[in-house]
Amino acid sequence: MTDWTLGGKLGAQLTVDVCAPCQAFWFDPHEELQLSPGATLQLMKYIGEHSSSPKPALSQALLCPRCGAALTLAHNMTHNVRFTYWQCPNQHGHFIGFFEFLKEKNFIHPLSPAEIQHLRESVQTVNCSSCGASIDLQNNSACPYCHSPIAILDLKQQQQML
Repeated sequence: MTDWTLGGKLGAQLTVDVCAPCQAFWFDPHEELQLSPGATLQLMKYIGEHSSSPKPALSQALLCPRCGAALTLAHNMTHNVRFTYWQCPNQHGHFIGFFEFLKEKNFIHPLSPAEIQHLRESVQTVNCSSCGASIDLQNNSACPYCHSPIAILDLKQQQQML
């Protein structure tokens, strides 16, 4: 992982650990909540620049970079959008993928049935943002492999942050 210093709220500086090959971030406790809006947009830009390659499979045993303990999968929800991450059992922080980070920050949300129908009319297939599998929109409204719902990047949320 690479350290990246970003601006926090009230002028604080935060050091976020970034792994471009894994397409993920490590946040120390509550660090992602302390990001300034500008820092969040910097992370979004970074995601856009580093997520075009296929996402590699993560190791079965992810370890905390602070204490070496095995990370556990956690599920959370914000703005009615579910997201997952791996957390340290000793409260040292959490490891979150790019796509899940965007969901946590409410930049990505699942499509409504009307939005899926509109997409079906204009696009035949899309690739799953979670596992990369091809999704045939005529037959599916979620990934048939990992069961992630089809989601879109909400540009209105970006504009509000700006």
